[in-house]
Amino acid sequence: MRTLFSILLIISISVSCRNASKHSVSQDFENVAGWFDTSKLNKGKGHSGAYFTHTGAGVEYGQTFALKMADITQNPIRRIDMGAWVRISEPTATARLVLSIESKDSTVFWQAIDTESASPKPGEWTRLFFTYDLPEGMLPDYTVKMFLWNRSNKTVDADDFDIHFYEK
Repeated sequence: MRTLFSILLIISISVSCRNASKHSVSQDFENVAGWFDTSKLNKGKGHSGAYFTHTGAGVEYGQTFALKMADITQNPIRRIDMGAWVRISEPTATARLVLSIESKDSTVFWQAIDTESASPKPGEWTRLFFTYDLPEGMLPDYTVKMFLWNRSNKTVDADDFDIHFYEK
């Protein structure tokens, strides 16, 4: 009986893995000139290169990823993994890496991870990462957004964003 259960479990996992489709987007800000507004980018010592998005006094939000679900895949999205590298300037500098899914009129899903959850050290790049299972009813015309939201008015930088979409 245990052997039959093990075989069924392995078949189930392999079938579900084979049917899952993943779509990924990443941004390191090294090749963005001419593509979008670069006013929130700084040149200096980024995580993986010379450019990174900067927030702080007078700049509450970093660069924003925004794309309609239908432009990612024609199939329903069941899960989103998101991550970025962040660097705080001092212990009281705080920000959130935000996932927002929006209709034309409202926000239909919103989650965030705080920089404090990763216990960052000032001046060092620290990885923030989270996974969210999406509720049913996400429509193709909804827009997925990912951005850094500075809640402290102190310098918080971000670089090397990645977002992975998993189909149902």
